[in-house]
Amino acid sequence: METTLNLTIGPFFTDSGLAQQMTGRIVPLNLNIEWANPLKATRIPLFRERFSYAPDRIRFENILFHRHDLPCDIECQEHRILDTVHGLFLPLDILLAQLYRNREISRPIFQLLDELAAVVPLTSPVTNPISTKGLLATEAEGAGFRLTMAFHEAGMVYAHIGWQPDCRTTRFHVGVVALQARASGEMVPGGWIDQRDTGICQVLVKELQHLVPDSPATLLTERGMQVLAATLPKTHHEAAFHR
Repeated sequence: METTLNLTIGPFFTDSGLAQQMTGRIVPLNLNIEWANPLKATRIPLFRERFSYAPDRIRFENILFHRHDLPCDIECQEHRILDTVHGLFLPLDILLAQLYRNREISRPIFQLLDELAAVVPLTSPVTNPISTKGLLATEAEGAGFRLTMAFHEAGMVYAHIGWQPDCRTTRFHVGVVALQARASGEMVPGGWIDQRDTGICQVLVKELQHLVPDSPATLLTERGMQVLAATLPKTHHEAAFHR
């Protein structure tokens, strides 16, 4: 009986069938997210935040739903709550993360995000992500994870990891791995940088850690480490390749 009650279909994204009209910062996507179990069916209309300087830009973190459609308790940072004349709007990103934590939905996160990228023209926050393959472990890249960017600051090298659906340009942020750069050019394995905000990135990090369960340093291949080394100042860079 318990297995039957825990069976969940979805979530899926569906056309709302209505051309809702709103003005100002909130724009309807004319899209719903829906899921159901034997006890309840849930349908939530989705919106996006519109910015005057980029009115056509849609980023994942700016997809919203109305507070009155909230199906469960969530923790949401105040700066991510949008207070408008139409009421309070909350990020879909945070809701999905909570539903996965509560095990209220079980559809593979990769399928869900791939479907969203297929129906919404999402814009990635990184304008020129690294496109070279072979920088992460085979298991990780096979699942769609990519090294997005890398930079050096105050003796540390930071590797930004993303996830990208097949045949799509959208890249979702996953997390940041930090490595310490020594004067010798050696990079000492560090760990994942704590996420400032809750969200779907935490679900993706868990999926990645399942694929590559060892130290975050093992996530990067030799070629990946060379890309990180190239971000170091010249003295570090030469040491890394001529020791």
